[in-house]
Amino acid sequence: MTMRMLKSYGGFYEGQVVTLSGPEETRLIGLGYAAAYLGEGDIVAASRALIIGDIEDVIPCVSAGPVVITIPNDATLGASGQATVAIYQGGTGAASFAAGAGVTLRNTAPTPAQYKTHGVMRVGANEWAYIV
Repeated sequence: MTMRMLKSYGGFYEGQVVTLSGPEETRLIGLGYAAAYLGEGDIVAASRALIIGDIEDVIPCVSAGPVVITIPNDATLGASGQATVAIYQGGTGAASFAAGAGVTLRNTAPTPAQYKTHGVMRVGANEWAYIV
């Protein structure tokens, strides 16, 4: 699995992208030192859950149909502290965020529009707010 290091550990530095497998991968994720990584600029064409690798990044959504990025609870996401993520609607399909089970998403969702960017910010445990 390709992962982004969230903390320096065992010769890896924070922010480094590494590919590992087996017990080492499981251990680093379990300890909170690494998280799944999709890659910079990976284009999203279908709805999916937010992953820790999306944090502090812009998710480019290009689809003729709607794309919903669902924010999972902190335990599933691996989030703690302040975090932000944005989506860019490059296609005609609306790009939006949705709260997963146990998550509160505050403020009014902006009106989706092609070529528009909007985001969310983690403001507390399992609590996010729209930023525009």
